[in-house]
Amino acid sequence: MDLTFYKPMQGSNDVTYSLKKDGDATVMNYHMTGPAPLIARVIWMFVNMDKYMGDKFNQSMQNLKTIVEEKK
Repeated sequence: MDLTFYKPMQGSNDVTYSLKKDGDATVMNYHMTGPAPLIARVIWMFVNMDKYMGDKFNQSMQNLKTIVEEKK
């Protein structure tokens, strides 16, 4: 997936999802890569980006899980 940011600064990153069967469940992981300009690296020194972005991704995955399970 191509993920484009507009705030707090513009940027574009690639997001890769992987799915793995785990018993009756499916485990989904994601990995985000992209350029890291100097200003972004400075911000990362003060902001926990894993938590900031992770919370947003986790909420979207929970939303997807809810939608998929309602369709069963």
